[in-house]
Amino acid sequence: MASYSVMEAIRFDAEVRQIRSMADHTFNVILNVPEYNVEQVQEMMTMLGDMVAVAMIEVSENQEEEKYKKYQ
Repeated sequence: MASYSVMEAIRFDAEVRQIRSMADHTFNVILNVPEYNVEQVQEMMTMLGDMVAVAMIEVSENQEEEKYKKYQ
């Protein structure tokens, strides 16, 4: 059995822009991340090529609008 270390989660807002199925039976997921999450994106860049675990929660349009207003 493999041994994994767990880091603190990186939390950020994103819009799912595209999902593509690939010839090797994997999927490429493209996310649009708002500019106010630049620090989180920089942290993710250090993980390019690494395996990660992902959890997603859908938010309603009203929740998203309220969240965005806080950062304007």
